Amino acid sequence: AFMNGYGYSEVINYSFTSPNSADILGLGDDDGGQRFVRIKNPLTEDQSVMRITLVYGLLETMKKNINNGSFDLKFFEKGKVFIPEAGDGELPREGERLGALITGSRYDQLWHSKGVQVDFYDVKGCLENLLSMLRIEGVRFAPSVDIKCLHPGRACRVFVGEKEAGIVGEVHPDVLERMDIKRRAMVFEVDLDLLADRFTGAVVFKEVKKFPAVYRDVAFLVG
Repeated sequence: AFMNGYGYSEVINYSFTSPNSADILGLGDDDGGQRFVRIKNPLTEDQSVMRITLVYGLLETMKKNINNGSFDLKFFEKGKVFIPEAGDGELPREGERLGALITGSRYDQLWHSKGVQVDFYDVKGCLENLLSMLRIEGVRFAPSVDIKCLHPGRACRVFVGEKEAGIVGEVHPDVLERMDIKRRAMVFEVDLDLLADRFTGAVVFKEVKKFPAVYRDVAFLVG
């Protein structure tokens, strides 16, 4: 409901994806050994593995919309990712994630705001407001240059306490080029399982000040 109220539309992508998605996002074998859970009887090679991130699917959705003439986009997806475990025969670790993507104009095409494009702070602000609404404490944004799918100068890791909860930033130009996307895109992806553990549900009220500040004190002399 929060994401809808913030102007984002929900999308639902397949949980299975292309094995090329890791290379397109710049994720190598050093990001966890066996990168994917493979499907034994896939319908196509493009849907032969289970996804490890929501970002690739969000970028595919963006590309499809752009190819159909929609350039100003704000959408999100809530779904599972599947991380292989190291041991043979081990079931994959399923994680609940929330991802979002924005691109194009910040506002509707109005006369006073023509040409203003979204940037890093638009997507970061949305995530900050979401975490505040969920009353997640101890949130910290740490600039990072080693998130392989994100622009090294416009990216952050999101920490809750000492645990990494997600990423936020502008998609790396190399990723966009490999997907033949010619427009900038901003994304975030957060671990909902971790956030659920940190959700307190507590509501804190502060007493209204008895003597509020006075910003203007005007006296009139009338004849």
